Amino acid sequence: IFINPLNDQWETADEYLSGNVRKKLEIAKTFAENDPKYAVNVAFLEQVQPRDLEASEIEVRLGATWVKPEYIRDFMGELFQTPRYFLGDEIDVRYSKSTGEWNISGKSRDSYGNVRVRMTYGTDRVNGYKLLEDALNLRDTRIFDKVVEDGKEKRVLNKKETMLAQQKQDAIKAEFAVPRKTLLEDGGEIVLEEKKEEEREMVFAMDRFGYCKLLEKNLFEKNQEAVCSEHVWILPVMTGDKVCFFADSGVLYQVKASELPTLKLKEKGIPLDNVSRFDGTKERVLLVLPAASLKESTLLFATEQGMIKTVLGTEFLTANRMVAATKLAEGDKLAQVRPVPDEDELVLSTSGGMVIKFPLAEVPELKKNSRGVRGLKLEDGDRLEHVYFAVFDKTMEYRGKEVALGRLKLSKRDGKGTKIRLDRS
Repeated sequence: IFINPLNDQWETADEYLSGNVRKKLEIAKTFAENDPKYAVNVAFLEQVQPRDLEASEIEVRLGATWVKPEYIRDFMGELFQTPRYFLGDEIDVRYSKSTGEWNISGKSRDSYGNVRVRMTYGTDRVNGYKLLEDALNLRDTRIFDKVVEDGKEKRVLNKKETMLAQQKQDAIKAEFAVPRKTLLEDGGEIVLEEKKEEEREMVFAMDRFGYCKLLEKNLFEKNQEAVCSEHVWILPVMTGDKVCFFADSGVLYQVKASELPTLKLKEKGIPLDNVSRFDGTKERVLLVLPAASLKESTLLFATEQGMIKTVLGTEFLTANRMVAATKLAEGDKLAQVRPVPDEDELVLSTSGGMVIKFPLAEVPELKKNSRGVRGLKLEDGDRLEHVYFAVFDKTMEYRGKEVALGRLKLSKRDGKGTKIRLDRS
């Protein structure tokens, strides 16, 4: 049997060494870095890892969204012998992450004089560029004729032309499946340099439904009020940085800013679930910040069962897209994660209206794989709900009543706290 590091519960080998074992190994390695008892988990999980496929075993489907548009552009130019002065300019391939659609621009620019586009891989009714675009979007091309019956115009499927178009589309797919290699002549003379894109400052925005996007900085500045009213998380981020999402499950998810779509103001964005392993049906985002800010940050963690601690942000600097941010007791969740100000007093409030204030210095700085210390004693059925910094936040709200944090009595950590009194009118 094995201890599951995420919940500290024992699991049988059949249960623990099955399912998503790659993800389990990633988690076990993270915990084993700080606790050697999880080394046995790592050892056994490594034995049940599925074999990585060889390149020759992987079949790339035309339309796979992880294939870069430039590779499709190269294939298109080679297959149709697209003139160089058109390729990548008037005739180009693009993929929209926000809509999931492929688009080939300028489909009619090279139709008339190009035999490959009109005959070899196209027909008189639909050219090769349109057939390739439909194939990229996993659509079978269908040809319709317009006919007039009883004075009304309607569209009727032309079965012969449709069959011919689909045969040409199949030919395009077959060509894409042919293995290709790049031939380098006199390779010793060749030096390949990757052109690095200059980093830019963008604005990350996420709405309450978990849809994420990047906005150009000047667009945000011109529409700041509208953006702030429609989004719950807004922060500056460099295009070469990562965005960190701390979830109430105790997990940190990281997404490269370059993987997020740069959109216009009214465009929705992409769900966080689609670019990470975050599950919006089971988890809630508590804190979002750029990875670059972790170097200078200290974070405060507070759980619903009243456990608290501070952790240096450098503990979360990792190349992993998912990492355990803290250790939780069974049935516990994170209530809040907040960057810590230099000097302040900490205020904890519960769902039952209890509140306690004590010096921030009484909260120990611990490692990310520790549970922390108790911040306050909770009554049965009560849970910690909010964390405030008395000087920074100044006030809190409880059942419609504003409470001045500076007027709360200063006590010591791990007390019962006091009940918030509501004025009766």
